[in-house]
Amino acid sequence: MEIEKPKKYTLLYLVSFVLLFYGLVFLLVAFFTIISSSTSNTSDMISGTLLMSIPTLLSGSLILYNIRKKRRESTNKYIENIILNYAKKNNGIVTSLEISMESEISNLQATQALDSMVIKGYCTNQVNEKGYVEYVFPVFNWQY
Repeated sequence: MEIEKPKKYTLLYLVSFVLLFYGLVFLLVAFFTIISSSTSNTSDMISGTLLMSIPTLLSGSLILYNIRKKRRESTNKYIENIILNYAKKNNGIVTSLEISMESEISNLQATQALDSMVIKGYCTNQVNEKGYVEYVFPVFNWQY
């Protein structure tokens, strides 16, 4: 089974940064209009630029937030799939170091993912005779 890597959201990142950039430009125009203007007709211009800046800033921020959330979720799912496949191959007993040696994820990421899986109830952890923390997946380990 091929494990699907997390997607890259390059186009959405670009769109969100463009929206944030234009929102800041509109906001700066409104700010400098307030500072430099002495006429009474500036309130229409200020309200117009604020009406342009606030929605663009909010939409750019919202897109960026959603991209990061989806990317984090897909990365976590990817790491969990790597761990589960490795646990299946090794009768349900793994260590974070074994996971990081067999894949491109770091030992810290493997430890965090395994600890998260313990919290979710997918596995348990125990210290083996060598002093390493082992994670036991009862679904794949017929001894437990």
